[in-house]
Amino acid sequence: MSTTLTETPRPTTIRPAFSTREDDAGFHVSVALPGVRKEDLKLSFRDGLLDLEAPRPGDGATVYRLTSRLERRLDGERIEAKHDNGVLEILIPLRQEALPKSIQIS
Repeated sequence: MSTTLTETPRPTTIRPAFSTREDDAGFHVSVALPGVRKEDLKLSFRDGLLDLEAPRPGDGATVYRLTSRLERRLDGERIEAKHDNGVLEILIPLRQEALPKSIQIS
């Protein structure tokens, strides 16, 4: 008797185009996700890792995936994200202790 095992095909993973910048508010990430609907996005933060996953439109065999370990000076508990016209904007604020402090001189 012969048993044939079939493997479920895994989706192809591609890294989406993205850009980053930093300012006094924190660390900004802009991710290009053309055609991806907001309700199809999965954005999570766990154990210091920010993880983004979304299906690539029109191709059920491909997903966008972006994972990044956050620096300790960034506050992963206060991440904000908004999706508009195929672009996901993520703001990762600086931790309070990482903000510059003004020192009064006597």
